[in-house]
Amino acid sequence: MIRNILVILVLLGSLSAVRAQSENTSENIIDVLFPKQWGLVNIGQKIRRSSGELTRTYVLGTPGADINWDRLENRNINPDREIIVAVIDSGLDIDHPELEGRVWEDPECDGFSEEQRAKFPCHGMNFLAKTDTQKIDMRDTTGHGTHVSGIIAANINQEGIAGVTVKNVKIMPVKVLSKETTSFVYKKKLITDIIADAIGYAIQKKAHVINLSLGWPKIIETPRMRSALLLAEKSGVLIVAAAGNNNKNVPTYPCTNRGGICVGAVDNVGKLSEFSNHGGKVDILAPGEGIISLFPRKLESRALRIGGYELKKGTSQASPFVASIAASIMLVHPEITLDELKARILNSARPPNERPGSNKFSKYGLVDMKKAITEKPADFVTPDFKSILEIGFNSNGESGFYIPIKSFVSDIENLKIKITTDSKAFKLIKSDFLVSISKGETKKIFIQAKLIDGTQDSSAHLKVLLSKNEKVLHQSQTLLMLTSSFLKKESLVSIPLNSIDPRMVSYFKGSRKTVRMKYIFDKFNKFSGQEFYYVNKKIQTEKETVLTALQIRDGVYSQVNLSIPKSGQLLSIFKVDIDLDGKMDYFIYTMDKDRENLIFSLRNMKGEPLFKKENSDWVFEIGTFEGLPLKNEFEADFSWIKSKTKEFGTILVPAISKVWELPEADNTDDILDRLPNSKELRLYYLNPKTKKGKTIVDVRTVTNFNFSDYIIRKFNLLPSESFSVQTPFMQTEAEEAIGAIRSILAVGREFKKKYFLVTFKDTTNFELTPMKVDKSYLEGNSVFPLNDLTAKNNPGDQATYMVLNNRAEARLSVVSNKGEESRVERKNDSWGDPFFSYIGAFKQKTKNLFLLESRYNVYALDSDGGVKTLPVNRDSSFPGSKFAETMDQAVAFHKGEIHPAVFVNSTNVFGNRVYLMVHNGQEFKRPVNTSLNIPKNCIDLKPARYGEKGYHFQFLCVESDGRVSIKLLPFEY
Repeated sequence: MIRNILVILVLLGSLSAVRAQSENTSENIIDVLFPKQWGLVNIGQKIRRSSGELTRTYVLGTPGADINWDRLENRNINPDREIIVAVIDSGLDIDHPELEGRVWEDPECDGFSEEQRAKFPCHGMNFLAKTDTQKIDMRDTTGHGTHVSGIIAANINQEGIAGVTVKNVKIMPVKVLSKETTSFVYKKKLITDIIADAIGYAIQKKAHVINLSLGWPKIIETPRMRSALLLAEKSGVLIVAAAGNNNKNVPTYPCTNRGGICVGAVDNVGKLSEFSNHGGKVDILAPGEGIISLFPRKLESRALRIGGYELKKGTSQASPFVASIAASIMLVHPEITLDELKARILNSARPPNERPGSNKFSKYGLVDMKKAITEKPADFVTPDFKSILEIGFNSNGESGFYIPIKSFVSDIENLKIKITTDSKAFKLIKSDFLVSISKGETKKIFIQAKLIDGTQDSSAHLKVLLSKNEKVLHQSQTLLMLTSSFLKKESLVSIPLNSIDPRMVSYFKGSRKTVRMKYIFDKFNKFSGQEFYYVNKKIQTEKETVLTALQIRDGVYSQVNLSIPKSGQLLSIFKVDIDLDGKMDYFIYTMDKDRENLIFSLRNMKGEPLFKKENSDWVFEIGTFEGLPLKNEFEADFSWIKSKTKEFGTILVPAISKVWELPEADNTDDILDRLPNSKELRLYYLNPKTKKGKTIVDVRTVTNFNFSDYIIRKFNLLPSESFSVQTPFMQTEAEEAIGAIRSILAVGREFKKKYFLVTFKDTTNFELTPMKVDKSYLEGNSVFPLNDLTAKNNPGDQATYMVLNNRAEARLSVVSNKGEESRVERKNDSWGDPFFSYIGAFKQKTKNLFLLESRYNVYALDSDGGVKTLPVNRDSSFPGSKFAETMDQAVAFHKGEIHPAVFVNSTNVFGNRVYLMVHNGQEFKRPVNTSLNIPKNCIDLKPARYGEKGYHFQFLCVESDGRVSIKLLPFEY
């Protein structure tokens, strides 16, 4: 109950305006927070949005941009009739005062004593329960389920808010989420299988509508879930699901499954909210921004600051509006079929107030409650786009796919169907069709297409117009992703792995595909091919782990066995010339069998110990260095510096930049002149030394006492002044060959600092070069390579320093080997689209190109100020988890020219393709020729560089005879 008198007085001040605007809808409603519920009655209320780190902007609403609420006051409703809405979510504050009499009770509990009720789930089920007694625990530890339920069923009781529905509608809480469900697996079970069981429970317990304000990516879409959704449709139970909050034109699952209603969000102006997913698979829109609803009373209300209530946004909030409308329709029309229910909701929708030129749309528009209840459409016929996403073209450039067309409420004779597309990549063989469809029937229209230009973008819209006797019955569109087959392309290279046991390197079973090989990292592609390693279980011993290195080069493969001390965990293998003899060596990085030490095993290309056998396995105690960094299996974290050692001569050793303390060996013995043992960003190296017959690794730093003493004396630094060595440049091929590392030295105080290039020639020698900059802020920046397109796309002698000034503004500084600096700055138009990460940068003939990833886009920024974007397919609809397409920088070829590119794997989120984003100087696009469908018998292996053609698509495939092969296709379009 709200007891804050000031809140009541302020909110009551706007109540009279609500009454004056819509007397029939809001009459007699004096719930204190009702005037803020613009989703029910929009008279122009404001909502608040973040516009900066500490700033907010207020958006004035558009009157009427709401659900057109119907309170059912004048409807003929049987008072004994109940409609049950199952809210499959995070539980419910069942005893919330606003939900009195609104929580479903299992009929099995009739006549139960209090003791029996304490042991039986009478008010829904907790599917996260570890024991039977926990099944009754419906406590909502996140607030999500209570907020969703309040939108549906909060009582009009002079307390706080009003729910959409009347008292005949009950909430069946089904708990599948909690603070503990932060990944896709819970109790060794996929969360989607848990949700599928919850759907089955709701159907069994006679729920009429199921609300799913959650979603998941393709990677955890399971057969059990598909079966559960199909069972709901067969049982006449409506599934209403949230579209997802990633501003993409492909919704999350289960919205991409057939049968349910997918709901996107609009703001108080009636426009699609920036975060809402959109497109032809999003059926309808409802209020989803600035939504006030219930909240567990034991949780803190952080946005609204009123106990028991909270302000939230998302398609999670939009979905229960539509679920409420469905329940209300079923109350008014007890004999309604599922088809008619869908037809009423979808056919009655209004166009949203989208700005002209916007590329955001839904299939039907903004929900209209009154119209949906009062009007049964005479005809409702529509295409089903849910299963239409990736359209594959075969090696002859031909494609065929079906568009299901269903008539929901009537027989339709001579229905005209016209199909068109905006794509320049393909043409339709036939565009016009004439069919007759019976009530409830679905007819599949077969569409044939021909690829005419594979260099065009692989994203296209397919438009469908349905008419009868010149009257338009329906028109809508959906996004298509065009893919091409690579299996018969002339440039495809197939390498059979004839002598390798397929079980050693792969696992294929049904839709489950796993690669059991890992990459050997050759940063500069000196091998001109690709190497993998796998555990060769057939030749293991009790004392040794045997790894087999698989070397692929010039279209053939070879193998070499690498025997190392028994391993508890394999971490990575690098290719680097450790002994500086001009030949590459294997640096094998593992954890020992007891998981107490890291082991660095050094082997030559023949698999032999690089030094004496007893000195070729170095031991590094875990915890000494607080762990080594783990990033993409280590391919980007080690630099290599020249070290003069007593036991091994002059060799290359790993170097790492990180915040840690000063090793004692790098300080001075003079107690009056010692450096403080503070934790700072330093460049450390891992130096081997022999002790008691074995080689151990010591942590040392090049920024030691001698280095510090030199800098302090050279620049006459005062106590108030300081210096710091920044994260180093990524080494060039020439620098790694001699073990040299470059970085930036900042000297001075605050904004008066001077900058120098510092080159560490080895662990004890360095040189300084003044930087030619007037003003710079390079401390604390992230450092990335600037790849040179003219040098096999290897890191050049320039580096990119990037800092995010705030979540919407990035500054990129290019520092040359002469200490010169140039800058590019980019500020996003929207605070809601923050930069996430750096993908890559390229030095071109006349300018540089930078590729950055934001929440919704990949940005291609050039040094002349040009900006191009392509959308990112990200998935964060499932509370606590985020998934996105994986991206790697690459280059692509077109008619002899080399272009910057991004390799993208989308298979974890949706679909079954890998593709390239290519920047050719004028366009940033995804060519059809490099948008590849992955066959069922193949799995993607990440890009690889081979020979003169450079980057290749790479797949591991199982052939018809059970053997495996590696297939390579150059990045050409």
